[in-house]
Amino acid sequence: MKHHVTTGVSILASAALLAAALVGPPVADALAATLAVPTLIGTHMVLQRDVADPIWGTAAAGATVTVRFNRYTVLTTAAANGRWRLNLPRMPATTSPGGLTITSGRERLRFTDVQVGEVWGCSGQSNMNLSLANSTGGSAAAADAPNHDIRLFSAPETTTPNQVRWTVSNRTTANAFSAVCYYFGRELAQHLKVPIGLIQSTKGGTYIEEWTHTSGGRCTSAMLLAREEAPRQVGRLFDTKIKPLMPYAIRGFTWYQGENDSRDCAAVYLRKLQGLIDEWRAAWGEGDFPFGIVQLPFGRTPGTQAAQMQAFLTVPSTFLAVTTDLPILGGTALHPANKKPIGIRLAIGARSIVYGEPIEPMGPIPDPTRSFVKGNTVIIGFTHLGGGLITGSTWQPAGAPAPFTLAGPSGGFHPATAKIVGRTVEVTSRFVPTPVQVRYTWWRDGRGNLYSAVRIPIQGGKVTYTRLPASPFEMTLGTGNLGRQPAPL
Repeated sequence: MKHHVTTGVSILASAALLAAALVGPPVADALAATLAVPTLIGTHMVLQRDVADPIWGTAAAGATVTVRFNRYTVLTTAAANGRWRLNLPRMPATTSPGGLTITSGRERLRFTDVQVGEVWGCSGQSNMNLSLANSTGGSAAAADAPNHDIRLFSAPETTTPNQVRWTVSNRTTANAFSAVCYYFGRELAQHLKVPIGLIQSTKGGTYIEEWTHTSGGRCTSAMLLAREEAPRQVGRLFDTKIKPLMPYAIRGFTWYQGENDSRDCAAVYLRKLQGLIDEWRAAWGEGDFPFGIVQLPFGRTPGTQAAQMQAFLTVPSTFLAVTTDLPILGGTALHPANKKPIGIRLAIGARSIVYGEPIEPMGPIPDPTRSFVKGNTVIIGFTHLGGGLITGSTWQPAGAPAPFTLAGPSGGFHPATAKIVGRTVEVTSRFVPTPVQVRYTWWRDGRGNLYSAVRIPIQGGKVTYTRLPASPFEMTLGTGNLGRQPAPL
C-alpha cells in the first residue's frame, strides 16, 4: 500500500474537534461502517516523537484512507482484505494537544487531545502489575498525578481490546496503574519535559515462555529437573498482550519478571530472556529498541538474578535496575511494596543509555580483568564506579561492605570480611586460605550495602540521588570475562 503525505494546516469542521467517547473502533455516518482502528489509536494518546508513527486499521477494500494530524495529511489505499497502514512523518515533541482525523468516503473517526512525546511499554508479571494504590507512598503519588503530563494505556489479555482506552494520568487512573511503570514514567516526564505515554501489558504468575516463542532449553541439574513445573504455554501472552500492540511506535520497553522462573539455572533463563528481547524487537520492526530489566531482589536460586545481569552485559541497548539492597516497606519478600526506587533506577538507566545523559546507569560491576588473588585475599576491581565505592544508605548500615563469601579449590563457601581499598574491594576469610571464588549477596545471603557514589538529580531536580547499588555476583578468578559467561550453578 502506498501513501502520500502533504503538509499544511488542515481545515477541520468544528465538530471534528469533539473527542470520541470510547476508544474502540468508532463508527461514522455511513450505512455500512467499515472504517476502524485499534483502541491503541485514540483520544489522549501519545505519539512517539522523532519516528515515523504508524496509523493502521481496516476500511472498505480499495478505499482511500486519509489521516490528518496537525499540519500533516497522509493518504493510503486499503488492500483487498480491507487492511491499511500509513506512517505519519517524524515529529518533534509537543505539549499542545492536537486533533487526529481519519476519513474514508463518508466515514470519519475523530480523536482529540493527542500529544507527541516519549512512549514506553512496561511488561512482566505480578511485581510490574502491582498498582500504585498498593505501593508504599502510592496515595501521595496518585494525588500528585495531575501535575505531570502522562498518559496511560492498560492492555487487556485479548486480541481485540475494544473496551480499553488511553486515559490522562490523574488520581484515579494512576492509582490503578503499574507502580513501577508510573514512577519510571514520572521521572522521565520531570526530566525530559515532554509528554510521556505508558503502555502496561502485564499478568501475574506467568513464566517467561508465555511471553515469547523462544525455548531456552532445560537445566541439566537433576535437582532442578525433578522440580520442574507443569508444561508452559509458550508464546500465549506474546500473542494476546504484546503482538496486538504492534506496530504502535514506542521508544522501548521495561521488563520485571522472573519470580516464576527462579528455579531456572542462569544459562537457561538467559537464553529465554535474550530470545524474548530479540523476538519483540524483530516483530516490532523498530530495530534494537531499548529494553530495561528489573533485577529480582531474591530467588530460590540465584540463576534468574545472574541471567538478568548477563543480559545487561551482553544484549545491546539494555539497562538494569538492581533491587537487592531495597527494604520491603510493606507487602512481602515476593511482592515488596517499595516500588518508587525501582522506577527511579530504571529511569536513571534510560536517561544514561537511551537519552545520552552523562551519568552512571547503574552501580559497581565487578571487572575480572582488574580482579585477582593475592595470597589469601581476593582483590576485586569494578566498572561503573561513579565517584568511588561507598557503603550504607538510609536503610543499610555503613562500615564494611557485606555480605561476601569465599570458596577454595575444594568448593564450599564460607563467610568473609571485606574492606574498600581505593577503587577495589579486598575480601578474606579465615576459613579459606586459598580462595578461588567470591560471591556478593548471593542467593539468601541478605541485602547488600555496597554502592557507587553518584550525584544524579531526580524528581525534576528536587532531590539528588547519591548512590547506586552493586548487583549480586559470583566470580571465579582466572576463568575469563564475567560479562560473557553465565554464573555457574
